Amino acid sequence: MRNLLIQLATLLVTTVTAQPMLLPGIGLEALPADMELVCPLPFQTPPITSTGFFVGDTAADFRLYDRDGNAFHLGSTLAAGKPVLMIAGSWTCPVYRNKLWHINDMMALYGDQVEFIIVYTVEAHPIIDISPYFGAVNPGQSNLGAGITYQQPTTYGERKAMVDVMLDSMVVAPPVYIDGPCNAWWDHYGPAPNNAYLIGTDGIIAVKHGWYNKFPDDIECDIREHLGLPTDCDGGTFLGSFTMSPVTNDTVYGPVGTTLTASALLHNPTQYDVQLRVVRLQDNVPSGWTGSLCMDVCYLPQVDTAFIVIPAGQTQDFHYYYYTTGTPATGHVRIGFRNENDLSNTVIRNYWAVAEEATGLGQYAVQTVPWTVHPNPTQGSLRIVTDTHYDGMLLMDAFGRMVQRLPRGSADLHGMAPGVYFLRLTDQGAVLPGVLRVVLQ
Repeated sequence: MRNLLIQLATLLVTTVTAQPMLLPGIGLEALPADMELVCPLPFQTPPITSTGFFVGDTAADFRLYDRDGNAFHLGSTLAAGKPVLMIAGSWTCPVYRNKLWHINDMMALYGDQVEFIIVYTVEAHPIIDISPYFGAVNPGQSNLGAGITYQQPTTYGERKAMVDVMLDSMVVAPPVYIDGPCNAWWDHYGPAPNNAYLIGTDGIIAVKHGWYNKFPDDIECDIREHLGLPTDCDGGTFLGSFTMSPVTNDTVYGPVGTTLTASALLHNPTQYDVQLRVVRLQDNVPSGWTGSLCMDVCYLPQVDTAFIVIPAGQTQDFHYYYYTTGTPATGHVRIGFRNENDLSNTVIRNYWAVAEEATGLGQYAVQTVPWTVHPNPTQGSLRIVTDTHYDGMLLMDAFGRMVQRLPRGSADLHGMAPGVYFLRLTDQGAVLPGVLRVVLQ
């Protein structure tokens, strides 16, 4: 009898010590109704570097549900002996979408040792609503080009519907749990569009990424180190170089009160990665205007310097967003792009933005080019005829904003709004001279 009591006492102590020490719960105690309203969002959130929890902090417990009503409870999962990697995302966040392949790969490698979850939060770039990260309407060129144009959900059911859109559109290996109507997870662990936390079984934040796996962070190295596995994380070798090709003119036009976008392509033609420092050197814009750098991520307006890595042989979109007011005005910025390993490999660009009352086609004029488009006007189908060597096309709207990247040869514009568009050809990351007007009926 005495031995049995000792065994029971030992089991009780083991069970108690296995429980993680967490802050009080912040999540949902019951599955919300689909019609439950989403709480109002802030006009603009603080910088992500100053929000949420930090390494060494005790995590807050929470319970969230997937779109079928299945619950995830942080405390229970940690108590079962698996650390948790949780990643924030939304369908209108192109950074998150572009990282899904990597998230899936990491889960395939380490999913038996780490519990991976996606937490679906507020939409980062809704089409006509204020983005809470920018304090302005900022749907983003990547979303416009991909046709990802959705408003901010107003109910829990609408947020669930956005999860359905995502799951129908891409492979998402980790289970997806949905933040509650009042965004408790986002408020406590964010607010951020694509941050990530690795929480140890003791309930302590072991790793935090303000952006999931953005250089110089390396989530695989972080996971392996946390699990006590061998690591080889030297930070990479940046011996490559870059070139820059304009996509829009240096001056962009658009209606007052909208986001105006100047765009270019950064191309790494070498067999090595290249690290760039991108700096807003001058910012001469009217009162009330703000602007932001957008590359691997879209940086907040107060960020003047960013570092990016372009892998060998790859091309990186660059956009500069002007958030204008309701008054006609002109703004100017000067942006520097510098190879951190070769200071002679530097490009400086000046961009102007003209916000005007009357819309017009001042961005481009019809030019004589060594290629033709058939039919033009078109009801949706395009075919390019040319002897010029090229590997793709850029479709621009009437204000010079990139709408879509198109494959070589032909394109299908069915489903797009009728109007005037412009085509430019690209080759090996460079935008070729010449602009041709296309009328979509």
